Amino acid sequence: MAEIRLNISIALLITAYFLDFLIGDPEGVPHPVEIIGRAIEALRRLAESCCKSNPLLLRLAGLGLTSTVVLTCGLSGWCLERLIGKGNPIVQLLSFIVISIALSSGLASRSLRESVKAVLKAL
Repeated sequence: MAEIRLNISIALLITAYFLDFLIGDPEGVPHPVEIIGRAIEALRRLAESCCKSNPLLLRLAGLGLTSTVVLTCGLSGWCLERLIGKGNPIVQLLSFIVISIALSSGLASRSLRESVKAVLKAL
């Protein structure tokens, strides 16, 4: 079982690298970090409107917001990773694709390469 998980992990990393190399971060498609940032902003506004200017409540709301975002992101990744190794082959394939896309956006090697080229050209 451990060998199968290792092989899946290697396949995910290779797929993510090639997705990033071929596609990069497409224009007009929001980056996952951008989506998370929008969610944080909405939750922050809600917390500030509920807590008004009470420093203790604002700190507690900040702790809750941080915990919610971290747990949601971690739990989402964990659930997708668990779906790859079990159940319906279509669910496994979809999970593999979603994780590969998420990993490729995290690698961002194409974006970094293009940014370095732009800096070198300007120099």
